[in-house]
Amino acid sequence: MNDARPISIWAPLAVYIIVVMCILGGGGWFVFTHQDDLRLALLEFFLPESWFIVGDALIDRLLDPQALAVLINALVATVFVLVSLLTFPLKEWLSARYERQAGCTAGRTPGELSLVAQGIEEGKLALFYAAMLLGVLRLGLSQDTTIRVTSIVLSHMVLILTVAIDFISPTIARHGLRYAQVLKLLFMRPMRTALFGLIFAAPPVLVGYLYKTLQWSPVMGYGVMAIVQLTTIVAAVLAGTVIGARWLQSLEQSPKVGIGTRVGGWSLVLSLLVYNGLFFGTAAQAAYHVSPVLKCEWTLSADGFDIEPPSLSNPSLGLSLTVHIRNPTERRAKIGDNRVEVRHQGALLATSAFPAFEVDSGAEATQTLAIRVHPKGGILEAGLRTMNAVRKGGIWNAVKGAADPAAYRVTLVLPTPTGEFSLDLMGKKGAR
Repeated sequence: MNDARPISIWAPLAVYIIVVMCILGGGGWFVFTHQDDLRLALLEFFLPESWFIVGDALIDRLLDPQALAVLINALVATVFVLVSLLTFPLKEWLSARYERQAGCTAGRTPGELSLVAQGIEEGKLALFYAAMLLGVLRLGLSQDTTIRVTSIVLSHMVLILTVAIDFISPTIARHGLRYAQVLKLLFMRPMRTALFGLIFAAPPVLVGYLYKTLQWSPVMGYGVMAIVQLTTIVAAVLAGTVIGARWLQSLEQSPKVGIGTRVGGWSLVLSLLVYNGLFFGTAAQAAYHVSPVLKCEWTLSADGFDIEPPSLSNPSLGLSLTVHIRNPTERRAKIGDNRVEVRHQGALLATSAFPAFEVDSGAEATQTLAIRVHPKGGILEAGLRTMNAVRKGGIWNAVKGAADPAAYRVTLVLPTPTGEFSLDLMGKKGAR
């Protein structure tokens, strides 16, 4: 007589829920209850105290509807990936127990990967996600509306694919298959994969929009987000186990992914990761050195100002300033290669640049800053543009448009090894 106890998922389910709750609760509580301190720390790092209002306005401006969509999707996907990295042994325990209880695999013997191998596979997923995320964020920084919309679409696709891989893969990995096979399986069933990812990604994304739109308190936002994220993660583990088991037989009968395809795929992922990593890394390094410049104490010499007006032969405006600079920060103040673009109602008016210089921490220096402002198209084009504005709206409207500060945008462009990084210093983002 067989008196073996029936398989139960309650023990692993309870442990998994408690651990995930601690991770989500602790992380969410810290962010939501310290968001003002984190915001202040960011402003203090980059800006002097007198510029805090400007910094607040810049942060709010960056959170426009398009950027917000990408940021929410990135946040939700990051939470899913981080929870999996931190809890994959528990997720495997729960999924394996549920597979046996439900009889999902019709008695097939598992060829489970070791915990080390599973950890490597989770690390691969994190690399894949990081490469996709950086690519999406890179597109989201573009000034072109079409490219920014593309970044939103891709951010939804990356979120959906990440959720599908994360929660369907445990059953497949338990039978000796790797993420290359998981990707093949998901790409063979694009509509069902998209539906699975959408079902479990949509609730936390919706909470993110509600938190921003309804301006919930941090406590309420933390509580709702933690409950919704916990529920979706647990439900996705159980549902992914069933779906992975149902799809496993057809995957076992199909040819394995060849070594050439795997090498080519990972080469593409790593290339994308390095390419965009260099972009964001260089931009962050430039910002690290540029931020102390904003905190330096500047004194203009009495006879240190000169101006060279434009002429027909040379339409650029030349400015020369001799200044005394003291760097009170603990970091070196440095400005390297850059370009400054000035736009009016989206049209490029002039380009310039901040001269390259550096001042060591606690040191003083005297710099002659020579700046040339180059009008786009020269004096003739500027005159034609003015005449066209007068013709279309009359002299009064043309004058009002020229005098409206909101119509101007000043952008700092920093070169990186893999492209240019743009930061709006003044004005709203618009199409190039």
